[in-house]
Amino acid sequence: MEQADKADRLLASGNLLGPLHGVPVTVKDVWWLAGVPTTGGTLGRKDFVPTEDNPLVARLKRAGAIPIGKTNLPEYGCAFETDNLVYGRTNNPYDTTRTPGGSSGGEASIIAAGGSPLGLDGDGAGSLRWPAHCCGVATIKPTWGLVPSVTHLVAGGAGPGGQWVQGGPIARYVEDLALVLPLLAGPAPGDPYAIEAKVRDTGKVSLEQLKVAFFKDNGFVSPTTEIQDYVAHKK
Repeated sequence: MEQADKADRLLASGNLLGPLHGVPVTVKDVWWLAGVPTTGGTLGRKDFVPTEDNPLVARLKRAGAIPIGKTNLPEYGCAFETDNLVYGRTNNPYDTTRTPGGSSGGEASIIAAGGSPLGLDGDGAGSLRWPAHCCGVATIKPTWGLVPSVTHLVAGGAGPGGQWVQGGPIARYVEDLALVLPLLAGPAPGDPYAIEAKVRDTGKVSLEQLKVAFFKDNGFVSPTTEIQDYVAHKK
């Protein structure tokens, strides 16, 4: 609340902190947030309190955002639902008998419920995309190297785990993702794979000339026939 009051005073005086001035954000409980427990959903880390921000969290703060809380996940983010022994189960806000997905189920759920307009999450094997699907919100898994993967409780460095897990935004609208992704992009100390890459202005992309590659079945998990038919025939 103190940060929000400060943001209001600055706005009234004509001073903006950045493109996310005063915007409340939530952070998945694997990204370090200074002074706030970062458990990863596991009892062994329930008392771990980092003393520094993850670079992605720091970038959101520099853009003017105000973190208001951490969001739930399965233990170490290793499940397609959201339940753990630290905070318990997260349900889908549209139907509490159903799952919000995982591992970013807490984030997708709070955004779908209107409790947060923007979240910072990570995706290795669908941890952003599956919860966004379950809760009807928007997200993107960035290309490896676009955003740094450091001080992540599971993929803590830039080794194999860092190549697998990418941090990314989740919000109600695609337009919000287009605003936030460039703010997260760029190299950071500790991740030699994160490069200086410019995110193009989405408003200048011609959808008519855009080529998209996709497959209907990855050989591991098959989507429903309805989804396959819709994607295959969507123009």
